[in-house]
Amino acid sequence: MVAAALVAVASSCTSQAGPIDAGPDGVVRVALWGDSLAHEAATYFVDAFVDQPMQVEVGTGALGGVALCDSVEPFIAKTAEVEYDAIVLAYSGNAFTPCMRDDIGDPLRGTAHTARYQQALERIEATARERGIALFIAGAPMAQTASPEATSLIEMYRRFADRSDVTTFVDVDDALLEDGRWTATLPCLPIEGPEQGCVDGRIAVHAPDGAHFCPTAEPAVLGVINECDAWSSGAYRYAQALADPVIARLARP
Repeated sequence: MVAAALVAVASSCTSQAGPIDAGPDGVVRVALWGDSLAHEAATYFVDAFVDQPMQVEVGTGALGGVALCDSVEPFIAKTAEVEYDAIVLAYSGNAFTPCMRDDIGDPLRGTAHTARYQQALERIEATARERGIALFIAGAPMAQTASPEATSLIEMYRRFADRSDVTTFVDVDDALLEDGRWTATLPCLPIEGPEQGCVDGRIAVHAPDGAHFCPTAEPAVLGVINECDAWSSGAYRYAQALADPVIARLARP
């Protein structure tokens, strides 16, 4: 992977919440939790906080193939151990694990799928409110082949945040779309040259599967993708879109 200066990437969010303050020790503690897309973006997400004027500690807890309901109990346990100030949840809608299965073992679809994610989000938000954690929720950027569940999930996340004083919805699509449409490549960022894969002013932002980011990735298996052995412009842009709303809310010293 190539070290590079961070470049702003477009994202948008909806929130009624205030600034994120450091804890008594002067440290702001932030974490990114999510599935394979968040896992791909994790290193870039951590790097996004390096040059902040306050001390920021960043943790990551992303695993390929998981759903939000898999993370409820770990979230409750981890936030009892670490006094996080802000946590970003980036879950794209997986339905591979037991908590996303119906009574006969089939993956939940349609309204049942969205409802299970909302139930998990409600439990996580209740814990975040109790512990004074600013919560951010993001789905996946538009995939080449979008599913109805993915679309409904994003709509639920947005509605949920609109009526919450704890949870902020983060819209990451602007960072990876071109004129509102999915695209395999985007104009190279200023930090991207031939070494990073920039060719004729454009660079790949998606994996061959049209949903993940790594340009050299093998197909995902049950939502799990191999580690990327190249600069991943899509993962970088996604990470920046996830980090920017948190950075914008940090209370300046």
